[in-house]
Amino acid sequence: MAKPPFNISQMLGLDLDKHIALDAGAGTGKTTVMAERYVQHLITAEQRATLCLPNGPREPLQGQGSLRAPAKERENFKEWRGLIPSEVVAITFTKKAAAELKARIRKSVSILRPLPKDPTRDDLIYDSRIKSLADVEKLVAALDDAPISTIDAFLSGIVSPHLDMVAIHPSREQIAEERTPILQQESLHTAWRIRYESDAQEAGIFVGAEEFIAARNRLAVLLGGQQKAEVVFKGLLWKSLFVEESRRSLLRRCETMGLAWDGVSDPPSEALLQMIVEPVQDKAFDFAKKLQDYLKDWTKLFLDREDSYLKAAEEKEGTNLTRFRHLQQLASEPLPTDATEQIQWVWLVAIAAASWKPLHDEDEVSFFTQHGGLPGGDWPNGLFGKGAVEKLKGGLKVETNDSSTIATNSKELIGKMRLHLNGQRGRQIRMLGQSSFT
Repeated sequence: MAKPPFNISQMLGLDLDKHIALDAGAGTGKTTVMAERYVQHLITAEQRATLCLPNGPREPLQGQGSLRAPAKERENFKEWRGLIPSEVVAITFTKKAAAELKARIRKSVSILRPLPKDPTRDDLIYDSRIKSLADVEKLVAALDDAPISTIDAFLSGIVSPHLDMVAIHPSREQIAEERTPILQQESLHTAWRIRYESDAQEAGIFVGAEEFIAARNRLAVLLGGQQKAEVVFKGLLWKSLFVEESRRSLLRRCETMGLAWDGVSDPPSEALLQMIVEPVQDKAFDFAKKLQDYLKDWTKLFLDREDSYLKAAEEKEGTNLTRFRHLQQLASEPLPTDATEQIQWVWLVAIAAASWKPLHDEDEVSFFTQHGGLPGGDWPNGLFGKGAVEKLKGGLKVETNDSSTIATNSKELIGKMRLHLNGQRGRQIRMLGQSSFT
């Protein structure tokens, strides 16, 4: 297998004794030339870098080249006449580009072979500078620790051994693209396991541990549970400048709204509320109107037999401050005209139609009950079910045919409200409505 043909400009890029700047469009072979130049630095004995500069510390890692070649066939890195991977720096803009470049270099090195040429293997490149297969294996193994990375990762590697001299808090290490989601999830799990200051110290949080725990718990409560808070945490992990970007965005918003804010104190609530409602500004009314129409039809089913379904239940529970009366009021009053108040109206419906725990901990919430009623608990539902109204005495009793019809219609309307509230738009508006209250 011959090396890919290079044109004259690309060949100039392989001159190891000159500083080279490659300026070309996409797909013209810049990465290919860079990878080949890297390989030539490894296997060329006489080059400016080896003649003018002393070798770096060449302490080989355990096991280099030992998988396929015995020790007596391996050349010590201290005797290697070219550069070794740890002495050649390749900087890219992104982790993805770094991974691609390293993969290309690894492939180019791995197909190098010493002379003589094997006529049956046309997939290899034979080079007189390679003395044995052990050299190839050693170079390939050393590429694992080669500084082929973004500038962030390269500088981090330089600073890390002396980190205690330059910073109190360790900076983030550059990691492979495919490992990022795994490490992020592990970090989130660690964050939730921290309960005390001693736990925080074991996790590497030595300053502000109590503030971290309090902020984490506060966010979980405000967003409605650990699962929803993790969505926000993951967003923060992907944006290192999230806080500063948010501050600048809020300053611009306050300026547009004519609100005074110094960027340090608590921001005006009007600006925060506008930020919260902005994603659903044009959709909140239609969503709330459809939900209110369902709610009106549902409450009317029981208001037509109010004495049996409602007043008898309130007399038993000793109060008329019930879930049903709360929903009745929301259904009967005109919808707010302000988008923020509209998403808050949706949240008020949600808290009356579901129990506290599933509403705050689950995405798919079981609103109302399977039998077409309301949940109970500390907040009385104020609504008798089918069986209860059939057992009432005298004129309050509801006949089976009537109660069955009401129960059927109730289940049908509840099914529609559940789909509405648990849909993608419903979950979004519920979450924003909750956030706007806090």
